[in-house]
Amino acid sequence: MTAEIQTENNLAISTRELAAKTGTSAKYWENLRQRGEGPHFVKLGSRVVYMMNDVADYLEGRRVSPKNKNNNGGNKNPSAYIRSGSLG
Repeated sequence: MTAEIQTENNLAISTRELAAKTGTSAKYWENLRQRGEGPHFVKLGSRVVYMMNDVADYLEGRRVSPKNKNNNGGNKNPSAYIRSGSLG
């Protein structure tokens, strides 16, 4: 049985479904909740669901840019570095 609830283009999923979608464990999300971290969630009696919009916002906030492997002097705009002719 699925735990999906549709509310105006915003899908609600269970902790187990969230874990499956993110390749993590349900325990990971439970631990975040207990520490007061992670995405917002909805409590329905004893059940917890996550609204996918809240999950997307949380994941976006955890986005990490890869480190620059070319060490371009701290220039955050690699295209400017390439245009300067200093490539290579």
